[in-house]
Amino acid sequence: MEIDYVIKALKKFNRRATELENSEFFKKLAPSGVRSKFSFKERKAKIERFGPSRDYYISASSMIRFFILDDEGCSFKVLGEMYENLTIPEDKKILFINARKEFNKLLDTKSIFTVKDTTPTNREILEAFIHGHIFHENEKRNPEKVELYNSLMDNILSVPFSENEFVFILGSLAKIISSVKILNEEVIKELEDTNLKN
Repeated sequence: MEIDYVIKALKKFNRRATELENSEFFKKLAPSGVRSKFSFKERKAKIERFGPSRDYYISASSMIRFFILDDEGCSFKVLGEMYENLTIPEDKKILFINARKEFNKLLDTKSIFTVKDTTPTNREILEAFIHGHIFHENEKRNPEKVELYNSLMDNILSVPFSENEFVFILGSLAKIISSVKILNEEVIKELEDTNLKN
């Protein structure tokens, strides 16, 4: 594997990670959640989500796709194969392996929701929002994802909780991506130094 090709892929990952870190989604992430307001006088209850707006989470999900889809050339899977074959200190390889495991573990963890007697994983919720609504809302192409998205958003009370779970998943993935960016910077420097010596 050519070192220049690896450096290019790591830099692409880092460029996309920087875009994510500089996004309004990332900036508004810290104070997020769902809150309830009750007015006994008006006999009304209101549930609202706070944190990154819908526009911000849509934008963030388009950025996070770069780290999941292999055809982008900078996904965790693609970088995993590169890290495995690099001549770098073993501790750096282990740091990447652990970050990738954390990324996948987060996605494969069962969510807090039960939908039609099943508990979807975070990956299924992420895909339901991305492929069932935001980018590929196509019932013929993604019927199970559209159905899950519709189930998560089926009533006014569930919407803020479902959106908040989606924001939590995106935010958690973004933090892992940021940690890999730091590791990549160190590896890029080592690879560039090696290139200069050769």
